[in-house]
Amino acid sequence: LGETIRVPLMTGRTPTGLVLDATGGAGLFSIALTPGTSLKLAGETASSNTKTDKVNFDVRLPSNYKAASDLTLTVNAETDGAGTLGTCTVDAEVFLVADDGTHGGDICATAAQAIDGTNTAKAFTITGATLTAGAVIHVQITEAVQETAGGSLNGVISGIRLS
Repeated sequence: LGETIRVPLMTGRTPTGLVLDATGGAGLFSIALTPGTSLKLAGETASSNTKTDKVNFDVRLPSNYKAASDLTLTVNAETDGAGTLGTCTVDAEVFLVADDGTHGGDICATAAQAIDGTNTAKAFTITGATLTAGAVIHVQITEAVQETAGGSLNGVISGIRLS
């Protein structure tokens, strides 16, 4: 790609295409914005259960993208709060968007990755075989957070970029 494309978190959408807001909801991230300090997406709070939240983005590949080159989608993710971590993961699904708006199959070659209370960059490989300059890809990121002892944990995404 030759450059890094930062995906603006404020452009995230729900799985049904609605704009994210500050309250979130079942299966949805909320926008946590403190101007001049931080912007992040915060998932639902898990307490003796598992919460799974999804966010969606469309990204247009730049004109200098070399056709059929693999890409790296990097997601900064972590858990936040106090509690006992169970299985906590972040996953990415990536789909080429056709001119008629239909999506092909998932072209992300990397499985879900474990997350914990440390903000860590998680890299996902996007198979570029069907991609061309100017193509639009649809990205869905899923965080699953399990808290096992009555605490209070939620998933957080603080950055997304494509390179």
